Amino acid sequence: MCDDLTDTFSIQKALAERQGGTDVVPYPVDRQASPGEACLVLIHPSGSSLGHRYPIGHKDVVIGRRPGVDVISTDPAVSGIHACVQCLTDGSFQVTDLGSTNGTFVNHNRVETAPLQDGCYLQVGRSVYRFLADGNVEAQYHDELLRLSATDALTGLLNRRALDESLTREVAWAIALRLPLTVILIDVDQFKLFNDQFGHPVGDQILRALAARTGELMRERDTLARYGGEEFAVVLPGVDLEAGLQAAERLRRAVGDTSFVLDGRPHSVTISAGVGILRRGESLTSSELLKRADDRLYEAKQTGRNRVRPAVRIR
Repeated sequence: MCDDLTDTFSIQKALAERQGGTDVVPYPVDRQASPGEACLVLIHPSGSSLGHRYPIGHKDVVIGRRPGVDVISTDPAVSGIHACVQCLTDGSFQVTDLGSTNGTFVNHNRVETAPLQDGCYLQVGRSVYRFLADGNVEAQYHDELLRLSATDALTGLLNRRALDESLTREVAWAIALRLPLTVILIDVDQFKLFNDQFGHPVGDQILRALAARTGELMRERDTLARYGGEEFAVVLPGVDLEAGLQAAERLRRAVGDTSFVLDGRPHSVTISAGVGILRRGESLTSSELLKRADDRLYEAKQTGRNRVRPAVRIR
């Protein structure tokens, strides 16, 4: 399992020993963690989830592929319910294998149950996590890296990378529980004209203001992200087509009714929206769901802009 990581562990251990086993080099040191601050950080393999931080508190944290576990993995070598990280009564942590097919490893050694020390490596399937304890400055460093890697610098929303990761999880959850899932793609109408007439700084102001206005209409569980350029994506878990269309229409009206003050002057902005739906019991990939919304957005742009497609049903 993960033989390609053996040399990495050996090199890091040698460097750590040369520097006295300090936290400067990422190798385990004997320092007790505190519940509520300890975390797992995904460090292998590379991909959209690389660097993601999973907090660990007093409750057991289960790792696996099954929707509903605490740390959901898309690694096919990870079992549905693979391993459990526990905080013990003395404040220390341990990991227990839950009968997985490919085993659980701590610092490259297969274990049934083993303690977790600050900086050690936890491997499930081909996924490797770093265990970081309370007060570890590296945990703050990983937090900041994750925030920067997941955030669109202009609007402060999730970026496309973070959207793809979030949507993949939501699709898996919706399919497993046979729930609907709606995606709305939004595009600012005639955005190029704003840039050409007023300059790109004004265009940037429009995008920031639109992100703020749209965010005011989101539920706590919804996801709002910058999809790219002047496009935004909204993910609505548990929402069917009818409710999704109504939500898109509310967004369209809210933006159209808002006077955006740019460089001291009010401006009207309109949006077009395309709605894609994953129906109950249906199986799609996140890319296929996004394409459904994108196809409908194209229709909205081609049929006159400032509208929602599919059309909202009027009763």
